[in-house]
Amino acid sequence: MDAAPGTRNDTLNMAAFALGQLAAASLLPRHLAEACLHNAAQAIGLGSREAFGTIRSGLDSGQRRPRRTAA
Repeated sequence: MDAAPGTRNDTLNMAAFALGQLAAASLLPRHLAEACLHNAAQAIGLGSREAFGTIRSGLDSGQRRPRRTAA
């Protein structure tokens, strides 16, 4: 997913939320999602402090709403 100028933080948050949902459904280890999101944030030039807060918030929010899987 590409982030338009001025939307990097929001895009990172949406990605973190989606991956948090997968982690909550035991479809993805949270630590792996977090590491990949940090790499992406670094690649697009977000600062460590901003990225850490956004990723944590997005993952936590996503984990409160687990993705439903097919039975």
